Amino acid sequence: GVPLRLVSRALPGEEEELASYLAGLADRHADVTDVETSVEERDAIPSAIAANVGGGTLVCMSTHGHSGPVRVVIGSVASALLRAIDVPAPVVGPKVPDPATIGDGRIVACLVGSHLADRPVEPAHRWSRALGLPLWLVQVVPPGLEVEERTHGDVSEGAYLAGLAASVGEVTGWDVLHDTDPADAIVAMDGRDPVAVLVLATRG
Repeated sequence: GVPLRLVSRALPGEEEELASYLAGLADRHADVTDVETSVEERDAIPSAIAANVGGGTLVCMSTHGHSGPVRVVIGSVASALLRAIDVPAPVVGPKVPDPATIGDGRIVACLVGSHLADRPVEPAHRWSRALGLPLWLVQVVPPGLEVEERTHGDVSEGAYLAGLAASVGEVTGWDVLHDTDPADAIVAMDGRDPVAVLVLATRG
């Protein structure tokens, strides 16, 4: 029930091709109300897109999730854009089917133990209520450590998530996962229900 706008920034020499591509997308989606393209240098693309974000705007983006010398979860443009905007943003990865749908499943807030701590919980809670889907909390901590050396300790890990769940309310359940790679642990996690939406925070 709100306007849908397609915004993209082309590199020099690509504007005509990109404008034609976006116009085709708009023709296939009757609810698109506006299409905008302009030419920007590569490094300016994230900040140029961020300049279009106003209050109440939901920014949706896709990413190839390109890896560099250090493995990353999201691509460089998406990462830079997330640093430039001040609202949560759905990010669609290369394995998400087209058309993408959010069906039955759970909303999972991923708590990976960084200084960002509990930041994914509130937007996950809002998505859960809006979509009528159960909310689940997941935390990843390193394996093979003594209990007292872990982020919260094996015993208090569950207590930490239980306390967080109690403070938020409407949390269906939680899991503590043990892996050296949080992304691998989250992708491989078991569950009674499929995952509809993953919510996580990033330093970019």
